[in-house]
Amino acid sequence: MGTIKDIFLFVLNMSLTATFVAVIVISIRLLLLKRLPKFYVCFLWWILLFRLISPVSMTNNFSLMNIAKPAMEEDISISYLHDNISTMPLTKMVFDSDISNDSVTSTSHTINNADRDWNFNILLIASIVWVLGIIFLVVYNMISYIRTLSQIRTATICRVPIINDIKRVLKIKRDIKIYETDMIDSPFVCGILTPKIYIPARIDKTQLPYILTHECVHIKRKDYLIKPFSYLLLIMHWFNPLVWVAIKLFNQDIEMACDEKVISISGENTIKEYSHTLLSFGIKKNVSFFGLYPSFGKSHLAVRINHILKLRKRSTYEKILVTMFVAGIGICLVTNPSISQAKKITQDWKGGHTQWSDINEDYFYKGSKREALEVEEPKYDNSVSMNVISKDYDVDNHVGIDILANEGEMITAVENGVITFVGEEGSFKCLIKIDHGNGYETWYGNCKEVKVKETQEIVKGEPIAVIGNEGTGPHLHFSILYNGEFLDPKEYMDVEFQ
Repeated sequence: MGTIKDIFLFVLNMSLTATFVAVIVISIRLLLLKRLPKFYVCFLWWILLFRLISPVSMTNNFSLMNIAKPAMEEDISISYLHDNISTMPLTKMVFDSDISNDSVTSTSHTINNADRDWNFNILLIASIVWVLGIIFLVVYNMISYIRTLSQIRTATICRVPIINDIKRVLKIKRDIKIYETDMIDSPFVCGILTPKIYIPARIDKTQLPYILTHECVHIKRKDYLIKPFSYLLLIMHWFNPLVWVAIKLFNQDIEMACDEKVISISGENTIKEYSHTLLSFGIKKNVSFFGLYPSFGKSHLAVRINHILKLRKRSTYEKILVTMFVAGIGICLVTNPSISQAKKITQDWKGGHTQWSDINEDYFYKGSKREALEVEEPKYDNSVSMNVISKDYDVDNHVGIDILANEGEMITAVENGVITFVGEEGSFKCLIKIDHGNGYETWYGNCKEVKVKETQEIVKGEPIAVIGNEGTGPHLHFSILYNGEFLDPKEYMDVEFQ
């Protein structure tokens, strides 16, 4: 069950990212509906499909994802929800100073374990519902597909010489077969490896060139593959209502993009006849499938006809501007905000504290994000056995103290908290950060054999790593921060150092 939950969280993260893209594309579409050719809008929809299936992307300083302000991860992926959300407590306790540590530890473990179980159960139920929804939609579409196949199984192949002229104009080299049946009321393309055009029996021969051109454009642009693919993504993200809206508009734009191409081939003087052809099929009942295949009639009929009637020939200058606009928006949507990994420590001599700053002002500081409460200053124990400082705070921009220790000695957490960072940073090949809440945070450097992982809850006195032996010998580099500012650890430790 844990695997289902992990997959659901993975899909949910992608869905939330895609939601932001969908809002942008839908907004552009509404504001510039009359100005943007649908062929270009379809490129923006492709970005949405990419976001629905890809958890990572390239980075770009001008990414529109900066507007969403998501929590950024160092592997250039966007993550709105934490991967280990089921292990994170729903509540955060603030303990009175006169309660014993043992009582606090026992109580917090009880509450946190209950929160973990509650979170896990919610996610497990949501994951199961998600899977059941997928199964239902897959079965529904399979039944619709089988029903469609039964409707066209008696179709007979027909010879239409004009298809060769259409293929030549569209530069289509593959063989396209046309089938006729009295079991359908509207033309459509069906088939994955070998797409075929199915048309109703007794069709008006004057309408046939428009119909076949429209369906051939679908085949040329691989819409018979794109539409099923988009519906597979819809099934995967069925819980997101905006994805339903987006896929519906995407399919509408696919049809209108084909309408635009037909008019550009046949000429603007055929707009009236083409609209009548659309109307004649739109008022009839379409085949009974879930929209998996490109069809000629009924699909968003009023919008399509209104769009066709307003079509006009665009100048080369307009085409260039539209191409540049869509390309720019596309790059900003397909990329993630870049995060500068190069951080520097600058000395604030006036304030007397060393503060973190960053080359990129959009860098999200990974330390404490909680509002400081009106609580007493903490008093921490020593993480190691020796009480000897080999290098003091604020000496040569030193933002902590180096405490002598025995190589291989265990490092323990000075207080309850949550592990926020484990890894290499700056001059430290192994650094561990613990957020204790209320704005306080402790850092442990010169570690090896790490015993903890990020997002793990830690209890006071619990082992987190082993002392390493780098540079100046075995020691622990220990730092304390309050709301992102480095403090002198000696003032916050109940220890007499030598």
